Amino acid sequence: MRLTCARSLTLISATLASAVVGHAQVATISEVFATMQAATASTQTLPGAGSSGFPANTDYTINYGQTGDLVMTGFAAGGTEYSLSNNLQTNVHLRRNTANLPAIPAHQQVAWYRTTTNGQSGTTRNVEASFVPTLEALLGGNTINRGTDNMFQNTADGNNNVNNIERVDFIFSGFDVLTPQNQAHLNGVGFTVLERGGNDSIYVSAILGVNGTEVTKLSQPAFVAAGDWGDGVWDSSRETLVVRDTAVEGQFRPSTVTGTQQMYGLFFSLADLNVTTSDTVYGYALMSGDTNVNTITGTDYSALLDWTDTDMFPQDTGAGPGGLDLVSGGSAFIENELDTTGLFGVIPEPASSGLLAALGALMLVASRRRR
Repeated sequence: MRLTCARSLTLISATLASAVVGHAQVATISEVFATMQAATASTQTLPGAGSSGFPANTDYTINYGQTGDLVMTGFAAGGTEYSLSNNLQTNVHLRRNTANLPAIPAHQQVAWYRTTTNGQSGTTRNVEASFVPTLEALLGGNTINRGTDNMFQNTADGNNNVNNIERVDFIFSGFDVLTPQNQAHLNGVGFTVLERGGNDSIYVSAILGVNGTEVTKLSQPAFVAAGDWGDGVWDSSRETLVVRDTAVEGQFRPSTVTGTQQMYGLFFSLADLNVTTSDTVYGYALMSGDTNVNTITGTDYSALLDWTDTDMFPQDTGAGPGGLDLVSGGSAFIENELDTTGLFGVIPEPASSGLLAALGALMLVASRRRR
């Protein structure tokens, strides 16, 4: 399945000149390649979230998995095609600062699912994709007919659809990492960010150091302005149902139905993220557009590591810089036919590392005894 912008090829080509991001240029995605895979059907009947459209004194039934999971396998940008790297899937880590915002549930989760038809009304709603009980799991896996709403917003809106997240880290989940060897690797390998609506500002950094699930080093961020998203890459004939879980129990109550919106996408190459051939890449991080990156001087970006620093990560992020409606995703993509020699590094398994260390110690003791 190919999801493309509805404009003519001539107009698409004109818009692929790339959006300016800091001193780099990042390509807008013109076409998404995806397959509709079998979904898991399930049903939840819960009270509304208390918003204007879904009052808390009314029960609503949501039927999930009614069409299928639309899984992204690749895309085209700037006349080049890229494919998903299956060995570089990521785990998602949500970094929240809840100390100063007691009015927002500490780990509130807001998600959206594309509906099967327009104009659904009454107390029954049908959505295409399978239900996922946690936001971390939902944001991984490249199923692009679901995502999250207002990811970085931490000031209440009329429907309380705010996630109160300061930074989200996508860290490779296996033992493979990226070790680019040349400029072709830096230009032809990277990450996608897809958004429903394509109208929010963000910062994106490569993760250059980790200690378990803790990020220890970030690259110089690339900035995306609200107007840098280019053209939409699927038709806007479907609405999305926004659901909210305030207690992290997997019980997502219906909150709002958005109008019809297209999906937009950007491709961040390693070069766009200021990675060099001396770096090892463990994933990437997203931050809101009002993160105070411009206060950093020099080339040390360690100030971005502490997401509880309110000078760097403001606690009054509104819908403008914080309203990213992120589409599920998180894997690395590689230019088709790229020579990947040396591109993948391997992190030793902790158990293997421990075993090797123990064997080394035993050998040392044995050698001393023989002396």
